Amino acid sequence: MVVCLLIIMLRDSDGDKLPCIDITDHQWDEMKCYIEHGITRKLAAARKMVDIDKELSAGIYLYALEEFGKLLVLHKTEQINDTYRVNYANKFTNHRKKFKCAAEYLQANGYGDCLVLGGGFDPGGYDPKGFIIAMLADFNSRLSIFYADFDKGGNVLDLPTVDPEALQKAIDTLELATNKLS
Repeated sequence: MVVCLLIIMLRDSDGDKLPCIDITDHQWDEMKCYIEHGITRKLAAARKMVDIDKELSAGIYLYALEEFGKLLVLHKTEQINDTYRVNYANKFTNHRKKFKCAAEYLQANGYGDCLVLGGGFDPGGYDPKGFIIAMLADFNSRLSIFYADFDKGGNVLDLPTVDPEALQKAIDTLELATNKLS
């Protein structure tokens, strides 16, 4: 049996992502619930995986963190009369912007523990504008967990160091932040 995963993104006739889409109140609410449920499921899976495979758990957690950024993007959509205008290409489906949005919100609202999955890093001193990886939760960290790669010298990159206690704290803190935002 062959299983295919099809990722659908809204595209124009040239194959480019649509810059913006307009959605109704009902569609906005439906998407908000869908994202929140997805974050909850990912955090539950990450929580169960911490003792089995902490790197895989961290990867799942980072997907939840990105979805939290998407939830924030949705919350910031511009309402025009009875519709919401979603900045689709540049924010809603842009990995780096969703991570940046999540990081800035979490840091500004006292949830800095969500951003650190490795030891020896102080979330209080984190500057989201710098976005430097010290096993900081971001897109490149997620990629390095799920995909093998080389460094510039041709050496195989090691998995990032994940502290299971920091990861568990990040999972719990992101769950609190998500529940408070809802």
